[in-house]
Amino acid sequence: MASSNNTTIKDHGLAHGLGNGHYVDPDVHELENQSVIANTWASIGFAKDVPNRGDVMPTTLAGQPLLIVRGSDGDVQVFENVCRHRGMILVEEPRHFKSAIACRYHAWC
Repeated sequence: MASSNNTTIKDHGLAHGLGNGHYVDPDVHELENQSVIANTWASIGFAKDVPNRGDVMPTTLAGQPLLIVRGSDGDVQVFENVCRHRGMILVEEPRHFKSAIACRYHAWC
């Protein structure tokens, strides 16, 4: 029986598991990001990470920059952490905003 990363298991009876390549191969990691993580629900943080209205916390999931935000209404939401014009990261580290988050390049909201 051969696994998808070309390692072979021979004469091990009930051997289970993935070959070592599945844990260290960047191509396998990217395939998992695209086929598993990007297509399902995933936890990226906790409400306690943004305890106050206006708190934001940048994070990533499957290589995508995201921003966890506690809005002025008290709800927690997640947005892409990039400027829609130039793709620049909007927030580099956790902080508090008193008004709209804006791109440093154009001051767009």
